Amino acid sequence: MDKRIKSFISKLLIFTFVLIFLSGVIFVFLAEKYFFKGFPYLFIPFVFVSVLVHVILIKASKERPARFSRDFMISVMLKLFLYSAITALYIYLDKTHLKPIIISVMSMYFLYTFFEIRILLSDLNKKE
Repeated sequence: MDKRIKSFISKLLIFTFVLIFLSGVIFVFLAEKYFFKGFPYLFIPFVFVSVLVHVILIKASKERPARFSRDFMISVMLKLFLYSAITALYIYLDKTHLKPIIISVMSMYFLYTFFEIRILLSDLNKKE
């Protein structure tokens, strides 16, 4: 396995545990009424999708820049569809927590996307 991928996975796991801790603090002390039972399970698809996308983009970066750009745009689009489907599923299963589910998924989407792009840019700059 590429050392950049191993490094990404370890950073991603640390990032995820920090988010779990912070969200636990927020739900316990500030927003207990907004907690929904499925919240802890939201981290699973975000971690797996982040690793998958990072692996694909690292491999694409080793090839032509045009392929990297195409793969990056496709990954963004597919992630949006996937996370929209996850949101719809959560809402279907728990209609009483509509706003917390939407806010949680959107927040996690932006946090994980920011994290992925930051690490990816760092990896690409090291390559050059």
